[in-house]
Amino acid sequence: MLKKVVLKAAGTTLVLAMFAGAAVAADAPAGDAAAPAPPPKPKVAALNQPVPDFTIKTYDGGMLKWTEMKKGKPMVINFMQTACSACLGEMNYMKQVKEGPEGKKYDFYTVAIDLQEAAAVKRYLTTYTQFEGFNFLLDKDLDVMKTFGFASTPSLALITADGKLAARIVGYSPEHEQVLMDKLKALK
Repeated sequence: MLKKVVLKAAGTTLVLAMFAGAAVAADAPAGDAAAPAPPPKPKVAALNQPVPDFTIKTYDGGMLKWTEMKKGKPMVINFMQTACSACLGEMNYMKQVKEGPEGKKYDFYTVAIDLQEAAAVKRYLTTYTQFEGFNFLLDKDLDVMKTFGFASTPSLALITADGKLAARIVGYSPEHEQVLMDKLKALK
């Protein structure tokens, strides 16, 4: 014999079904016995296609929309972790590019994926003062990193002036600097 008991509390319906002394509990939303739909999968940027819209946290605690980042110039978005030695090498190279003759042609953004967010970046900038003035953004949940199709750091996304993903570059070594410079020069 099945005995069904329904308890309602704080917007949640608790359903207990008792079968010969055994109880099974299910947590269901009030008024809806169906399970909630999973969240939609984030859109992933495809090469030579417009980058999907996103919003990202800024170092100072604000929010920045993709549409606000696009300023009609090609851009470089660097994904890094403050404890990553290869990321440090790439950051030093990005500093050279940013300050060199080619640097004025691009907008640069650095996305830190650290769980401690601004606190981690603040410690990083205390140690590596040469990166003060970089546009640091925060993505601890990796949502924006996934939008660009990355799963590791360091990673670079090269974006055209009209907002299309031109290239994904994963990893860093000094031997790859010329390849990166060639890709940057080709970016329009």
